Amino acid sequence: CSYLRSRKIFAEHDASSNGNPDIKVLWKNNAWLGEAKIARSNTDSMEGWKQLVDRYSTGEPNNCYGGLLLYFPQPNVLEKIESWKAFLSDRAKLSSVKDCCKRPKVSFLTEIEHPVSQSPYIVRHMPVMLYFEPTDKSARSSKKHKAS
Repeated sequence: CSYLRSRKIFAEHDASSNGNPDIKVLWKNNAWLGEAKIARSNTDSMEGWKQLVDRYSTGEPNNCYGGLLLYFPQPNVLEKIESWKAFLSDRAKLSSVKDCCKRPKVSFLTEIEHPVSQSPYIVRHMPVMLYFEPTDKSARSSKKHKAS
């Protein structure tokens, strides 16, 4: 949010929108909502997706885009994103699934008929890679990585 605000774009954490999405961005007359989840399992990710689509978004023409930020504290993110994509495709009535042109193979877009407005609602699924385990010599010898 701080980055967006520095660019003169209105963004806030935990704003009100049928509940409290993690991020709300207002640009011109449009609202973009974002929900973040620690993606320990596809079930955790699904809860975030449901919150975003079923609770926070209205599906109105000025509120037809959202984002799901998936925090991955473990390795093999590409494998986990593919698993999430398949899991969601099996459980939601998606109109389309396609790679995101901004981050192909890592991020993807889904479109669904919004449950309230029946208008198209597009969600960008974005992984945030948190796993960190360096293997270089200085990391192996640091106190933090030595077994106690």
